[in-house]
Amino acid sequence: MIIYIISIIVIIIIKITTVINNSMFLALTYIPAIFSSISSGLNALAAVVLQDMVRPFCLPEMNESTAANVSKGLGRTTAVITSNRQWNIFPA
Repeated sequence: MIIYIISIIVIIIIKITTVINNSMFLALTYIPAIFSSISSGLNALAAVVLQDMVRPFCLPEMNESTAANVSKGLGRTTAVITSNRQWNIFPA
């Protein structure tokens, strides 16, 4: 899995470097922004599923500690599902 992530990062750096006229500095400044956007999207999706589906139907009396753990699990599950190339949930 870690090799897959590293190879994705290298591909992104190469593509951005090509687009920005071979400026490695600019390419490396875009990488944190890209991953921050991905992280924010996964967190938002997990929060929406927690508030709209899990709390009303599964665990209405959930305390904040349990909600945090469920949200982390939902975020990880969403990351695994969206990273699978066969499912193509977010086409580029």
